[in-house]
Amino acid sequence: MNRFLKNQRFVFISIFGGLIFVSLSWYFLFYVGLSKEHRKFRHIKKMLTSDVQKFREMESQMITMQTEWDTLNSTFGTVIDKIPDKREFEIVTDYLYSLIMNHGLKIKTFSPSNAAIEKKTILLPETGNEIMVEKIPIDISLKGSFINFGQLLESMLTSRYRLTTSNIEIIQKGSASATINLISYAYFQSLKNKPLAQTKIPSRKKKNLPLKNTSNAKVSTTGKMDATAAVDKTIKVPDSLQGVPEMWLEPATEPIDETILITGSKPVEKLEPAKPKKKDPAPFPVIKKENSVKNPETKQDFHSIVILDSRVCKKVKNNQPLYTGRRFPTDIGRVYCHSLLNNNSGKHSDIYHIWYMNGELKAKVRIRVRDGEEIPAVSHREVAESDKGTWKVEITDSDKKILDTIIFELV
Repeated sequence: MNRFLKNQRFVFISIFGGLIFVSLSWYFLFYVGLSKEHRKFRHIKKMLTSDVQKFREMESQMITMQTEWDTLNSTFGTVIDKIPDKREFEIVTDYLYSLIMNHGLKIKTFSPSNAAIEKKTILLPETGNEIMVEKIPIDISLKGSFINFGQLLESMLTSRYRLTTSNIEIIQKGSASATINLISYAYFQSLKNKPLAQTKIPSRKKKNLPLKNTSNAKVSTTGKMDATAAVDKTIKVPDSLQGVPEMWLEPATEPIDETILITGSKPVEKLEPAKPKKKDPAPFPVIKKENSVKNPETKQDFHSIVILDSRVCKKVKNNQPLYTGRRFPTDIGRVYCHSLLNNNSGKHSDIYHIWYMNGELKAKVRIRVRDGEEIPAVSHREVAESDKGTWKVEITDSDKKILDTIIFELV
């Protein structure tokens, strides 16, 4: 019996302990987490409910705001429609003068101003126009009754033009009519600019200026030829020159026959394009500048070729050096040597651009130049990272005589 009781007690303790363990496990493993999630979801639900309520209130406000916006937009349109063009200034002032007289008021002074006291720019979204609205004051002094003046103010509110008032001063002496001083404002608009779609750029007609013939030279050809057309023909590169290296085409190697027409230095019987020589590449003609300064003593120089200027630059455009200097980075890809010279030999001549890097010969470029003054001669060289150092370009003639030397650096 004692053993049985002991076994029951043991079973009871085991069952009770198991229930407590299961309860504690369920509480800490499931209930606590579920309780947190439940509280979290209740908080989220509360927030969502509050947000839904706010959105509903905003929705109702949006309807009210839309109604107010439509009202304001309609009022704005009505106000703009009541603002006349500034050119109707006299019409508006005459209208206000007649309005005052029609209300039984006597006008003592009526002085419209010639200048606006306020200006505002307004963009019209419907048309895209910008208008300038000007507020112009009118000093008025009246004499009459309060009733008539009140009716006048009501009529100004409902008039065809926008009219406002300020600084109203009423002076009453006894039973006599009151003196009323006020400032009335009239509003005028002017178109500030037009939309791009409506803006038209006026076309300008080009006028061919007549050429002044300083001599009796006449050109006898099969048809009439305009001087500008002659120049245009000379600057076209022939198809035979396609693919010719750029440095061969930089300097002008042939004189332009058409320049004789412009300067009128010699009579020409027939205008024919110059034929290129077989050994030399075809010329790339260059139009002489009208404002170039020529030295009459240059042709009397002892040397047949005289260098006027030599520069190293990053780019050459229209035979003019751009971005000149003595120090260039290697990442520019190419450097140019530009020489301006006088060829006094009376014929085509050859000059050379000899390129040296750190005293070592790198290239020798032959350039054929025509006879004349201020003739450009250009050569160039591709540069890379490995070309860093001190460079020198010697400019020589066909007799290997050094005419000029340029030193620059690539970094």
